[in-house]
Amino acid sequence: MMILSRSYLSWMGILLGLAILSSFSLRINLFKQSTASDATSRPDAKATNVRFMATNETGNMHYTIEAQEFIHYTEHNRSLFSKPVITILQNSPQKNWVIIAERGEALSTRNIIHLNGHVNASQAETTITTDYITIHPQQGWAETDAHVTLTTPATYLEADGLRAHFKGKQIMLQHHVRGLYVPKPNI
Repeated sequence: MMILSRSYLSWMGILLGLAILSSFSLRINLFKQSTASDATSRPDAKATNVRFMATNETGNMHYTIEAQEFIHYTEHNRSLFSKPVITILQNSPQKNWVIIAERGEALSTRNIIHLNGHVNASQAETTITTDYITIHPQQGWAETDAHVTLTTPATYLEADGLRAHFKGKQIMLQHHVRGLYVPKPNI
């Protein structure tokens, strides 16, 4: 049987106490760090059933964003949208591009909008469907490397990747393009 002296027990008690205090101090610091990082990832604004209107450099309306829910985060100056509907305005309402999706994310510092989940873009009789797309609304174009389907009354095309210019109605399909063209009969 080992007999421990009082001085040995006192030193052990002091060391044990210091270990407990340093552990407690470490937990407090970790808690402060996690709370601080949580605060930056918390939204600073939330709204439902919103409509934003963006103007171009001459002050004319350029595009609109409607969404069921809007959440803005100060960190990275980003906004999340639920069920966004983006309308890229043209010279006449028939030429407007309307793009809908399940979700969207706008990165204000880069002036881009990422849409994903059943993305559908349409103008007059042209419809594009894909899983996700990146829109550059200020420059007037969109792109994706995902699988896309493009349909018109006489055309059905599939491809991997797309780049669409809204102003010139120019759509470039990137890879593995395949499709069907059925011209309207002349009657």
